[in-house]
Amino acid sequence: MKKIFIFLAFVLISVNSFADKSDSFNGWSVTVYGLSHHVTKSTSTPYREVNPGLGLRKHFGECFWKTANCFAELSYISKNSLDGKVQMASVGSKWTLAKIEGWRLHAGGTITYLEYEKPLDSVTYNGVTIIPFLGFGKGNWDFDVSVLSQKPIQSLMGKEDKTIYFAHLNYRF
Repeated sequence: MKKIFIFLAFVLISVNSFADKSDSFNGWSVTVYGLSHHVTKSTSTPYREVNPGLGLRKHFGECFWKTANCFAELSYISKNSLDGKVQMASVGSKWTLAKIEGWRLHAGGTITYLEYEKPLDSVTYNGVTIIPFLGFGKGNWDFDVSVLSQKPIQSLMGKEDKTIYFAHLNYRF
């Protein structure tokens, strides 16, 4: 996994040196992770719903025939819901649905490779999943809520029945 993160970091830095700086969505941002909510509660395992983490996102500007903005992100969450770590490498896109008095409503999704540590069982799950999100923003700030649904989680973590919503704040600089 470390090799994947190093490779993606190199690609992000390389692409940035050739990127067109004229697009306001073409640049870098930082993502702060913080909260999660589990729809299906476990009776045997208490969940942490404060999950601190950081991500570095590279925005590539318009894509999909100029209807969306594309990005790639590397993220690290130091305490997941089970006190383990999460590492993610994602590519995604975001569509603006509406603009009202400086506020933006947007939706999007990522294809994400993740490693999810479960310390109680001394296991780390890894795999690829799709993570949709919905959010709003103003200026350089975006607030998003993403969902990990049961099907992708079951493929990553066996038969566990999970639906997890998590919130993150993104700041473009």
